[in-house]
Amino acid sequence: MYGRIYLATAFWALVLQSAVVQITAIQLSFSAFNETAGDWVAPREGHGMVTLNHSVIALFGGQEDRYMMSNDLFFFYPNMGTQGTWKSINTDLTGPLPPPRYHPALTAAGKSNSILVLHGGMSEDLSALDDVWILDTAKRPMGWQFVNETVGARWGHSLTTVSEDLVVLFGGYDGTSFYNDIRAFNVTTRQWHTPTTLSAKPFARAWHTASWVASQGALIVVGGQGLDWMRLVDVNHIVPKTTEWAAMNVVFPNMAGTETPGPRCEHYAFPYFDSIVLGGGVSNVDPDPRKYRVFKTDHWLYNVTTQTFSHLSIDNVQEIDSNDIVPVARHNDPITSPSVAAKASRVGTSLFVVGGMDKFWLQMDTVAHLSLGSDSCEPGTVYINATKTCEACPPGSFSFTAGATQCQHAPAGYVVKLNGGWEPEACPAGTFTSDTGSVSCVPCPAETYSDSASSTCKACPTGTTTNGQTGAAQCTFVNVVYRQMEVDQTVRLAMTVIAALLATLSAVIGVVAFVQRKSKVFIAASPTFLYLIAVGAVLSYLAVPVRFSVSSLSCMASEWLNHVGFGLLFGSLLFKAYRVGLIFKSKPHKLMSRSPLTDRKLFMYLSILVSVLVCYLIIWTIVSPVRVDSISQTIDISHVDEYLACEQGKLQIGILGVELAILIWGVYVALRMRGTPSAYNEAQYIGLSIYNFLFVCISLEVLQRTVVTGASFILYSVRIFVSVTGVIGLIFGPKLVKVGFNLAGSSVKGSDSDDNSDSEPSASKAFGGPSTILRSGGHPVGMTRSTTSGGAAPNESLARNNAGSTNIGSVVAAGAMKSATISAQEIS
Repeated sequence: MYGRIYLATAFWALVLQSAVVQITAIQLSFSAFNETAGDWVAPREGHGMVTLNHSVIALFGGQEDRYMMSNDLFFFYPNMGTQGTWKSINTDLTGPLPPPRYHPALTAAGKSNSILVLHGGMSEDLSALDDVWILDTAKRPMGWQFVNETVGARWGHSLTTVSEDLVVLFGGYDGTSFYNDIRAFNVTTRQWHTPTTLSAKPFARAWHTASWVASQGALIVVGGQGLDWMRLVDVNHIVPKTTEWAAMNVVFPNMAGTETPGPRCEHYAFPYFDSIVLGGGVSNVDPDPRKYRVFKTDHWLYNVTTQTFSHLSIDNVQEIDSNDIVPVARHNDPITSPSVAAKASRVGTSLFVVGGMDKFWLQMDTVAHLSLGSDSCEPGTVYINATKTCEACPPGSFSFTAGATQCQHAPAGYVVKLNGGWEPEACPAGTFTSDTGSVSCVPCPAETYSDSASSTCKACPTGTTTNGQTGAAQCTFVNVVYRQMEVDQTVRLAMTVIAALLATLSAVIGVVAFVQRKSKVFIAASPTFLYLIAVGAVLSYLAVPVRFSVSSLSCMASEWLNHVGFGLLFGSLLFKAYRVGLIFKSKPHKLMSRSPLTDRKLFMYLSILVSVLVCYLIIWTIVSPVRVDSISQTIDISHVDEYLACEQGKLQIGILGVELAILIWGVYVALRMRGTPSAYNEAQYIGLSIYNFLFVCISLEVLQRTVVTGASFILYSVRIFVSVTGVIGLIFGPKLVKVGFNLAGSSVKGSDSDDNSDSEPSASKAFGGPSTILRSGGHPVGMTRSTTSGGAAPNESLARNNAGSTNIGSVVAAGAMKSATISAQEIS
């Protein structure tokens, strides 16, 4: 088996003109670039090389020594310096780098050929790679991006750009087998697809060249090494049927009887108008057994239109064929010295050949320059068709492309200071430019900084400063004083006193409701639920003073008081409203089929709701109790205040979500009972209480989570005060006013037979409170008077029958008589 495999990949630039130009001969002139400037590039072979933006050559990877693989990336600027300048790029890249490799496939795609596409190669452990990496050289900062798309591990294959966003892969070797598959990769979608082949495929091979001749719409595959390690001499035209390469034909020109370059592999080739220029490589087995590897320095022109080869001569250069047995003096350039696995890239009318091996299998580091002998405007200039001359791009603009017809504006973060710029210069760190087409960079203001190539400046982070200086590349640290702060003690004390007063007031209101429980205004509102509303209010208010001193225990205790209080207060409101809406919005036949909604049944529903909240709080307390969090507020560059606050974790968000769902249901119920006739406007007050509770809780809860100082405690307190006090005022206020007027009237009349009579019939449990009951004959039972014009409700006490049950049918009849004496306050 072939002991050491030397792999080759051809690289090219896209054709700059679309017109078909018949090229029959080219006179090549040679000059050696032995003293290039810039960063040092180690001798290598089997690397990837391609032209970017038609003006800069990118070199990647290769083998620097026996089995010493590289992942270096260099840019070669041919027009910088007398013999070009190398620049190492890896230090300018962000993110991961592709692993070192030998004989990868490399091409340039995208607008102006600015996107490097890398695939495969031989890894350091001599195995084949199957990874895709993309580097957009037009973006800043630059960085390789790994693409998780596979097409088969291999090396020695070709990757050719055929359009702005499409590259085509052909052939390769994986250490065991040669390939002849054809695959297309879309740079935009970053996906592979396999074109349908409408004819026979080329022979399987590796270390060939594949050049896209745009004027002919054909991918030209030449030479390579295939089965039995035979070097090939054939030419294959792969012609796509569509620009998307969905299908293709392969044309096999007949080379019989014509002059050919002979079998070879590891050569280089590039398109030139409607032709291919080919050179170098290693030839087939020589008849002389001592000359079994013949290194080549000859160059050929293949005309795609006529399908013929013609030999090219190079000025002042004698072609040499050599083998590894006969000693031949080693030259310092790969054109005059027989070489293999060198790589070539075209820039305008120049061809640059880099690296390779000489006949002694030694890597070379020289750059050979071949002039193609055609006129073209250099990068940094544009061609003016009217005058047939080249003109330099003005400051603020540039042209990457040799022979360009239009200058480009320097992007934001870059400048072009002089005429004839061919590459924009990045603004150094500490400066910026936000406009395109700039000629100078602007220093960053004080207390801001910028990285290289920035379009804006960033504010110094907390604890850093520029000491008032402008144009800072970075901010320096300062000694920051952190102060443990609490909300002003007076404010905390004021919140605590207000909460205690409101809790006491709610308890007193609950006692008054109990004392006046036989008053019709309280009977109509189901006294049991009024007591629970008062208890819920007391618990909610107590959550504020519990947080007077912030600790993990006080934070968790306040959550218990707040959420249990919510369940009792809002749950009582909700179920009262639900019962009112159910009775007065249900059709009579549906109401008759339902079980009576007694106070006991509603209390059972309320118990379930509160139990759910309690269970959640138990789990919260056990799994992840509330902890004390520190909230920072920057006072100035060297002072930061830290406030202690109760942590707002995910479990708190969970219980708030449950309560939000309950609030939304409450709004639905309130909307459903709009317009319900009720004594003392009870239904309307319940609805207003629900709307108030929802609005205040949501708005202040959101505001509380956005503040970054100790004001969160104040907002927490205000939210409870406003939402709970609103409910207490709306539910109990009218009742207390009514009872007060009745008591004042009793002192004058000496009695109050309407509102405080102890001789009222006992309340039915049918719907949780008294209601006018009409017997089936339509005669009222227990009614003392009809509704007055002043809005006072009739005595709507329910009379029980002898069995202690209510005539449900009468309730339905009464509910349907909205113009009669029925009212709904007891049902509320």
